[in-house]
Amino acid sequence: MHALELSKTAWNASITRNDDVEASHPPPAVTKLLEDRARHYLTLAAEVMQCFGPEGDEGGPLEEIRIMRELLQGTS
Repeated sequence: MHALELSKTAWNASITRNDDVEASHPPPAVTKLLEDRARHYLTLAAEVMQCFGPEGDEGGPLEEIRIMRELLQGTS
């Protein structure tokens, strides 16, 4: 679960406005690094969650992993 949360945090950081970094546009290298980190954490989360299988309510971690994969595919 922690790796999934790290993936979501890295993704959010890659797409959110940051007034301190080039007036709302992070340098491409920083954005790419954050997206790469999001993919890495997502891979870790998926490997662990596949062992455990579905948990919790409908739309649980496996569904969140699916959604994150779709978001990150759009940035490849």
